[in-house]
Amino acid sequence: MIQKIIKNIKGFFKNPKEVISFFLPIVIMLILLIPVDYTVTFPTGGTINIDNKISVSNEKKKNGSFNSAYVKQAKGNILTFTLGKLIKGIDLEKNEKIIYDNETIEYYNFRNKLYFKESISSSVKLAYQKANKPINVVGSNMYVIYIDEHSNSDLKVQDEILKINDVIVNNLNDIKNILLNYKENDVINVTVKRNNKEIDVKSKLIKLNDEVKMGVSIITIYDYDVSKDVNLKFGNKESGPSGGLMFTLSIYNKLVDEDITKNRKIVGTGTIDLNGNVGEIGGVKYKLKGAVKSKADIFICPYENYDEAINLKNKYNYDIEIIKVSTFDEAIEKLK
Repeated sequence: MIQKIIKNIKGFFKNPKEVISFFLPIVIMLILLIPVDYTVTFPTGGTINIDNKISVSNEKKKNGSFNSAYVKQAKGNILTFTLGKLIKGIDLEKNEKIIYDNETIEYYNFRNKLYFKESISSSVKLAYQKANKPINVVGSNMYVIYIDEHSNSDLKVQDEILKINDVIVNNLNDIKNILLNYKENDVINVTVKRNNKEIDVKSKLIKLNDEVKMGVSIITIYDYDVSKDVNLKFGNKESGPSGGLMFTLSIYNKLVDEDITKNRKIVGTGTIDLNGNVGEIGGVKYKLKGAVKSKADIFICPYENYDEAINLKNKYNYDIEIIKVSTFDEAIEKLK
């Protein structure tokens, strides 16, 4: 049997045309998939029905829907780069323009994943507070998401910070209060979880903006006592903070008796913080196009993105109402 297989292989390689016809498509495909230092944005955005992704215990049934707008992006390779050069509407952006100094594209993607989790966390707390429902913090996780180029620390992106000099820290204020007792060039011990192992690393303090710091950016993800009441059905593909406003509106609408959708399909975008402030986002032209394609009644966007959105609406005669907001409260007021 083995000898027969070997004989067939030898016979195959004796025919150059067969060899070329077999391997050439494979070689071409491998070449097309070679990575390039670009991020590709495709011209068609899309929408996700947030109400189907979030459920709340004893939620009130509503007729309309809240939807988050998103942008379709992909890592650049020779194939997508070529398409971007040939097809109008596909945007190419060098990775160095979208990442921070001293950051890799992998760390950028990690940071965006955590921004998404932070966005969900903030949305839950804000929605419960605005709906006058009780909510309390029961835990938190702090992660390093960026290392400043001036940092002199053994900390790494993705480290989860647990202690500083054996003192447990739960939030940024805990860290700031500890660092008040130290000066520039002091070395502190930081206990972190790295690759599921708890280890100690050193960090030499530096001065940034007249404050003594470790020279790293940290994000805090809070856990609340309503986690059993709120069920999130998101996958691993979602990233970035731009859905924060719509997450908050969806959760809030499930908690209150009034239906602020009023039987309308509402699509929107915008970051949200714990104080209810709505922040600027990128890719509004793709997101608006996705909202129009999905036949939405309303498109909500931050003030900073409104001019671009309204100009696009007028240019292409989009049949959609555009609402600009700067806070969660303003969004509720205008939707009512």
